[in-house]
Formats: sequence, structure tokens, C-alpha cells
Amino acid sequence: ERGRTEVSVTGRIWAIVGVFVFFSAVSSIGYLFTKAPIYVFVLLGTIWSADIFSYVGGKCVGRRKFVSRTSPKKTWEGVFTGAIGSGTTIWVLNDLFLSLQDITLVFLFLITFFGSIVGDLLESFLKRTAKIKHTGRLLPGHGGMLDRIDSVLAAAPAFTSVIVLAELL
Repeated sequence: ERGRTEVSVTGRIWAIVGVFVFFSAVSSIGYLFTKAPIYVFVLLGTIWSADIFSYVGGKCVGRRKFVSRTSPKKTWEGVFTGAIGSGTTIWVLNDLFLSLQDITLVFLFLITFFGSIVGDLLESFLKRTAKIKHTGRLLPGHGGMLDRIDSVLAAAPAFTSVIVLAELL
């Protein structure tokens, strides 16, 4: 039949995973906002500083490839500078706004930073698997809208989990 597109089982599974990831992130951010809006600011600041410092560090001093098959431009040096920038950001924001205990802050940083990397790499993997360069045309030159939120989608539930656990303990 003309005009009908077949969707594979794998495509359906990825669609279900995508819906789950999206709603997990949105509900996590909603929870943080109702708990204390400053949590959302700290979450986004931590993720965005990781992205910015990773990009700048990778461009300036990047030599050794991180995951070349999935994301060929990412480097270990970018990961390291991203960790420094993100760690510094969350530490300063905690001093200014939150006053979390040191052990909680360390866990919050680690899970948020690694969650943001996982989100970015998963999005790169999905684009490579689908053989596309951009996930949309809304933001030309930026890889699409999904490139702007991939780290947030993965890191928000992780960040929220640490906040909830810290409150329970």
C-alpha cells in the first residue's frame, strides 16, 4: 500500500523507551520545582556547565577519543574538563543556595554528571543508528532540539533520586 510506513519492533521499543524517559524527566523536574525551584536551577546549571566545559575542553586540548564509534568528537580531556566545570558549578551553587551535606553533594554531582554524559551518548547512538545527523531543523547547526535536552532527559531523574534519598536518610 502506498504511503504507509512500516515501523519495526525495535522502532516501537525505542518509542516506548523515549516516552518513558521523557515523562521521567518531566515529572522529576516538576517534583523538584514544587519542592524548591532552586533545585531546577542547580540541576540545569550543573548539566549545562558540564556540556559547556566538555565542549571547550575537548576543542582546546582534546586528543584521546572517548567513545569514537558513537560520538567521534568527544574526548577524555573534554570529559575531564566537563567534570571540573560541573563540579565547581554545583559546589558554588550549593554554597549559595542549598547547603547540602558534603557526601550528598558528591553523590549529586557524580550521578548528575554521569547521567548527562549517558544522555548525550545515548542520543548520539540513536542518531548514528538511524543514520541521521540532526534530530530536527528547529535549531540549525545544533544537531536538533534533542541535542539541547538529551543530557537533561537522563540526568533529571538521577538528580531527583539523590534529592529524595537524601531527604529520607
